[in-house]
Amino acid sequence: MRGCGECKSGQEPELFYQGRDNVNSMTDFETKTVDKLKEKFPDNLREIREFRGQVTILAETSRLMEILGFLKNEPELDYAFLADITAVDHFQQAPRFELVYQLRSFSNTGMMTVKALLGEEEKAPSAVSLWNTANWLEREIYDLFGIEFTNHPDLRRIVTPDHWELHPLRKDYPLRGVNEPLFPPTEDDV
Repeated sequence: MRGCGECKSGQEPELFYQGRDNVNSMTDFETKTVDKLKEKFPDNLREIREFRGQVTILAETSRLMEILGFLKNEPELDYAFLADITAVDHFQQAPRFELVYQLRSFSNTGMMTVKALLGEEEKAPSAVSLWNTANWLEREIYDLFGIEFTNHPDLRRIVTPDHWELHPLRKDYPLRGVNEPLFPPTEDDV
């Protein structure tokens, strides 16, 4: 998905077919989803890929919540289930981070991956208003990658202690860890 330097706003995003023998293995529903997205957001889809039946959309970050909301709320699509949100650190590349949303439509047995790129200091919009489960998933990304989410109702660490300053899944995290105990000793420990 990275390296989409050819994709410019206003151009139709390329659709790469990397399935078996380069044959389109998207279902009719996934094809309909892609068509509806291209119709609704013609200038905001940087890339569309299909690999082994899995469709991935690289969306413009500025319209990410609109695209996710459309996928969830469009009755014909009904991607009502947010299975996961994760991030990828492309250390020493710009933009540094990639957010990855895994969506499911149970009523149509469809799967969709939506990705967005973020610079190191850039904040992502929170998806909690669309899916409550995004709350803990975004907290995990904040804790482990340091990516902040705007309008998140409770953005705080969820895995590491509150006093921790680093983000363990960043690629610049020290390979040997840090020489600080996870939980500093208390008087009871002495």
